[in-house]
Order: sequence, then C-alpha cells, then structure tokens
Amino acid sequence: MGEEDRPAPVLKTPPPGGGESGGLTAGKAGWHPCTLAAMKLPSLIFLLAALFLTGCAHTRGSVSSAKATAAPAKTPSPAAKQPKKSPSYATVVPDDPGRFKGQAFRVRTTAYTGTRNAVGGRLQYGAVTSAASDWSHFPLGTKFRIRETGKVYLIDDYGSALVGTHTIDLAQRGERGVNAWGVRWVNIDILEWGSPRRSLEVLAPRKGYRHIRPMIAALRTQSEGVPARFHRIRIR
Repeated sequence: MGEEDRPAPVLKTPPPGGGESGGLTAGKAGWHPCTLAAMKLPSLIFLLAALFLTGCAHTRGSVSSAKATAAPAKTPSPAAKQPKKSPSYATVVPDDPGRFKGQAFRVRTTAYTGTRNAVGGRLQYGAVTSAASDWSHFPLGTKFRIRETGKVYLIDDYGSALVGTHTIDLAQRGERGVNAWGVRWVNIDILEWGSPRRSLEVLAPRKGYRHIRPMIAALRTQSEGVPARFHRIRIR
C-alpha cells in the first residue's frame, strides 16, 4: 500500500476541561482543598478589611452627630461680658420721703429739754416739735405723729444715749415737761421719711466722736454706693 493510500491520522482533541492543559477549571479540579483555601484567603482578608473600615467610618460619623446634637455650643451671655460697674454718684439711690409713709410703729419714747438741735438750728416747740433719735433707725427729717396725743414731731436731733436703739427722745419745754412725760410706749404714724444721705452729710465731719461712728457705719451700710465726700452730693 502506497503512502497516498494510507489513511490520514486523526488528531484527537482533548475534551473541554480534560487533559493537562484543559484550562484553569481543569487545573483547579485536581488541586488539594488546602491549596484552594490558601488562594481564596487574600480576597477574604481584603473583603473583611473593607467592611471593618466602612463600619468604623459610619460609627465615627454617628458619634460626631450625636455629640453635636446633645451638646450644642454654649455662647456666653451678654451680662457675663459686661464688667461690674463701680459705685458712682449716678448709682446712688435717691432718698425716698414716701418710703414708710402711712406705716405705724410702736416705739419707746423719752423726753429732754434744750435750746439747739444737731443741725445748728433752735429746737422747735409748737405745731411741729423737735425730736431726737439714732439717725440710722429714724434718719434726719423724719416726720411722724403720735396717735395717743395727735402731736407731730420732726427728727432734727440725736443723742448719745439713743445710739443703737429705736427710742425717740421728744423735746419738752423745761424740766417740768420732761418729768411729766417720763418714759412711754406709743404708736406713731410716719408722715414723711427722712434722708439717710443728709444724715451722713451732717454726721461725717463729726466722726471723731465715739457715739457718732456707729451711726455713720450703719448709714453707709444701708446706702451702698454713697461716696466718701458728701459735700459733692446735691440735696434736692
């Protein structure tokens, strides 16, 4: 038989997925399971890392939003920014003649006699009679009426025995009137309240006397902001 009569050789093509070079699937089909797991491990780690980073970013954003909502920024109040003003002539509280007008007090009264009052004038006897008191309790210029007698008195004097008490000393004509009055508890109605500022103005130059200093201290405590130099205050 000649060469041209010989049948042509038939090339056998390996089936898909078979043989030594049957592709990646064919190669993996013959690998050990541990090898396949090792090949998948980097992809799994990358996926877990991506999920972890995404979760952290979400949590950080939630916490920041919660803090911003729960604790809003505090703004200082306008009052806190303004410095406290020091006492000045403009901040002195003016005298109020009607402060205790119409109010009644029960007080202890005594009597004395003399010629001149504490402001340099003469003691008054008549429709309005002079009286003395501790000016930190009943300031200079206080006018009142005694209910039991109907007489009107004006505080224009003070006395060392009256300092620290609520006793009012009533001026009388001579020793006979003093003895006749004696010591009495009476009810008084305030007609006009006196001036603490005027009281301080009169007492300040006399601070060298022991019985004057307690009245000055008490009046200054009551009148916060009153300056030390009283002659600059204009009395209306």
